[in-house]
Order: sequence, then structure tokens, then C-alpha cells
Amino acid sequence: MLLYPCLGLIFLSFSRADIVSTSSVSSGECVGSITLHDGEKTLSISEGVENLEESMAVKKAVLEGCGDCFRLYQKKNGRGRSYFVNRRGEHTITMGKVRSVHKVPCSNLAMPMWVVLIIVVIIVMLVGMGTVVGVKRWRSKRYDS
Repeated sequence: MLLYPCLGLIFLSFSRADIVSTSSVSSGECVGSITLHDGEKTLSISEGVENLEESMAVKKAVLEGCGDCFRLYQKKNGRGRSYFVNRRGEHTITMGKVRSVHKVPCSNLAMPMWVVLIIVVIIVMLVGMGTVVGVKRWRSKRYDS
């Protein structure tokens, strides 16, 4: 009988929420920047750059500050393999050369709120139906004995 409430608690313990921060320069909030490292050569970017003047064999990227995230692309105009830089700190880049960088909102990979609501409603309905079926079986076994 306590199985279904326990399953609900287990589902809740696995849930995770992240705070997504967005910023704008006009409001005076913090602005993020990314620094690309190619050996001794470094390039710091705080705005979305379509194409770099020349490709860089980037070994690591460091995201500093707060605000938007960056996507590094292997080819011009945001084509080719990409690497999504979504958290502050140092990132090891394994895709080789970087030719274009785009500043993107960090929430572009987040699940829309309506999808989360639908999933929660489905889980609640399944737990409710399971509880009803379990109680009916338990009562029928108790009265049959």
C-alpha cells in the first residue's frame, strides 16, 4: 500500500532544476565572455562573432562572467561540428579548429515548461491509477479469504 507514495518520493528525489540566467547589457547586469586558447595565442570574445578572421586550433576555452553561453563551430557561418559551452570555467575542446563562434542563450537546450507539465500530469495519473488498482486488488483478496 505504501509502494506508490514511495515511488512518488523516488521520482521527486531524481528531479533536478537548474537556474537559467540571462542578461542584457542595457540593464547593467553581468556579461559573459569566452577566451579561446591556441597554445600561446588567445582570443577573448564577449559578443557573438559570426566568423573568426582565421581558424584557430583551439585546445581549451574558458567561459567567464555570467549571462549567455557560446557555441563554437568548426566551419564558417555556424556549420560543421559544434561544441556548446554552457558553464563557467575551463573546457577542453576536442574538435580541432574553430572557425566561427555564436553567442546563444543558455536556455536553448532547456525543456519547455508545457512539456514538463505534461510529464508531471502523466506521472500523477499513472501513480493514481496504480493506487486504485492496488487498493481494489488488496480489498478483493482480503474479502475472498
